[in-house]
Amino acid sequence: MQPLVLTAGTAISAIGRGAAAHLQSLRTRTGGLRPNDFDAVAGGWIGRVAGIEAHRLPAPLAAFDCRNNRLADLALRTDGFADAVARASADSTSGPSAAFRSGGATSLFGPVPTQESTVSP
Repeated sequence: MQPLVLTAGTAISAIGRGAAAHLQSLRTRTGGLRPNDFDAVAGGWIGRVAGIEAHRLPAPLAAFDCRNNRLADLALRTDGFADAVARASADSTSGPSAAFRSGGATSLFGPVPTQESTVSP
């Protein structure tokens, strides 16, 4: 088995978008939790990713719109991650693939869509 070489990464969470936002949060010892504004009766704290409700998937993926897929799409488009995957897949004979963690859910994709590409459901 050949080792997997990771050459790019990103992060998206309630802390913020991208590696720089997460590094800043670590350095300043701040978090992304806030009082629950989703269900005030339940109380507690939540970690909401800013802007997720307003984000829309590219037209070819609109049929798959849901919160988790919006998080995955935002992650792909953060820190140049989708471009890095495209470059790596161009150098690979095994085809493009990506794995990343976003919003507390791990997502795995086959071909990674870009704004210009189309994906058949």
